[in-house]
Parts: sequence; structure tokens; C-alpha cells
Amino acid sequence: MLYRLLLRLLPRHRRAAYGDEMRDVFAMATESSRARGTRRVVTLWLREVVGMIKFALRERFGVSEPLGGGPVGRDLRWAWRGDGSSRSCLGSRRPIR
Repeated sequence: MLYRLLLRLLPRHRRAAYGDEMRDVFAMATESSRARGTRRVVTLWLREVVGMIKFALRERFGVSEPLGGGPVGRDLRWAWRGDGSSRSCLGSRRPIR
């Protein structure tokens, strides 16, 4: 029910094209998160709310990502999301593998 409200942030043509699939994928992710505990469910919801707002802003108003939508911004986001094994250049004491 709440996820349907989030989907209303998207333009109608996006909801029509992807809404059912997005709902199904979110339902499966929620089910999987429930098996791992409440904290996982809360984390899933927070990420989904933020992601949906960003997606809706991009779709409706052409707002780009804060780091830029180009290849450098994507590379920076992927580097930050890494598992931490390559963060020695950012101050970790672990060696680069």
C-alpha cells in the first residue's frame, strides 16, 4: 500500500510501463529482508524512498545526480559502494589488493 504511494511520485507513463514489475520486485525484496530482521526491512525502505524520490525528480524535472550523471560521477558512486577492500587510498589501514 505504501509502496503504491511512492510509485505515484513517478510520471504516469513510467508507472504504466514499470509499476507492476517494481511492485513485484519490492515485494520480493521485502520478504527477503523480513527473514533477516527488522533492521534490514527499515534499511530497504529508507533506500527505496530515497531512490524513488531521486528517480521521480530525474523523470519529472530532469534533476541530475549530485555527483553528476556522467562517467566520473558513476565511477565515484561505484567506488564508494564497494566492500571496503579497496578503500586504503581513502585512509583505511588495509593494503590494496
